[in-house]
Amino acid sequence: MDYRAHGGKGNSQDVADFIEREFLSEEPEPASLEIAKEFINDFCEAEYGSPADFSDLEKVGIAYTTVTDEEIPIQVTADLVHYRIERYLDGQFLERRQYESLDELIQNELAELDFDGLISVSDEELESVGAKPEQGSDGYRLLSRLKDDCDYFLGAGRRAENIYGLGPCGNRSPRCGNFMRPAR
Repeated sequence: MDYRAHGGKGNSQDVADFIEREFLSEEPEPASLEIAKEFINDFCEAEYGSPADFSDLEKVGIAYTTVTDEEIPIQVTADLVHYRIERYLDGQFLERRQYESLDELIQNELAELDFDGLISVSDEELESVGAKPEQGSDGYRLLSRLKDDCDYFLGAGRRAENIYGLGPCGNRSPRCGNFMRPAR
């Protein structure tokens, strides 16, 4: 079948790709694009110690790790051309969060990127790729979050005692290190 609109022969996916590339893809606003890149780059620098790769604006990697004892890969990308976040588990498409504009993507996703939130998978999502959910995995997620909070407090938080609204460090229980409210 001859598709003169895109200059040659091809299947329906070729035509769909051509239409999206030539007619539906909008160039992001330069100012918004720079803001989006800055948020992503700041996140990558803080999380991984290296800058983000913007060589393909439709597939900017923002998170990659493995989950469960089976070490199933999860990858998260930002599409700055079509305004979406996509998640893949074990190479299979898992989720797409689509927005109407780059500004909306920035506001709802990029302004507050959180590694744990990006790579978190439910038991149902694990089962969808044939993996067994870990027993007590919620407990490990909580421990991971607590460790991140401690790392922040000791590092970038510069031991700001009242950052979590729990009062000064002197109010901790000496036995377990928990914060305790002073008696009134």
